[in-house]
Amino acid sequence: MKAFLNLTKYKKCRLWINDYVFPERKDVGKIIDKSIPASMQKRDVARMIAIEVSLPRNMSNYALVGFEFIPDTAGNVTEVSVFVSSEQTTYSYDNLALSNNVFSGIPDEFAQSVLESAIETIKQIGGFSPGKLIFNIGAFSDSGSSIMIFRLATSALIKISQFDIENMSDNLLQDELETFLTIRV
Repeated sequence: MKAFLNLTKYKKCRLWINDYVFPERKDVGKIIDKSIPASMQKRDVARMIAIEVSLPRNMSNYALVGFEFIPDTAGNVTEVSVFVSSEQTTYSYDNLALSNNVFSGIPDEFAQSVLESAIETIKQIGGFSPGKLIFNIGAFSDSGSSIMIFRLATSALIKISQFDIENMSDNLLQDELETFLTIRV
């Protein structure tokens, strides 16, 4: 499933659920990770999910981030990992960025914010299923990407992954994403 959503106030979003095809990341420079206690009450979430977000101009406005989840029914921790790109490779797929220069991967400057946002959001929602949560998909623009937009996209991704999104109506999915992608000052 790939949803193209035009949200209010010029926000745009695309969501891939269990079916995205992105280039294999061969240039992983390092992996940053942290293990946290898992929630045994949480059900399985989407196995692969990615979100691409473009916010209006004059904001930090573009991020693509995605994860693969590998459940561990015998475990009691959630291991959150972020694959950090070691080089800039042009992202050759269609994208929502306002810039023409978009690069694949999660660069070092945004990787820590992805990890921190994932951990914070998991704590906010009361935990995540046991297993490995691997952030291995990403793209950023040379102008317009920032720590803030990667934090926002990561948080929205974790929250939306808790729903039965494959069976949600487009309107409900759009309403939830609208809420998750609203910047509060």
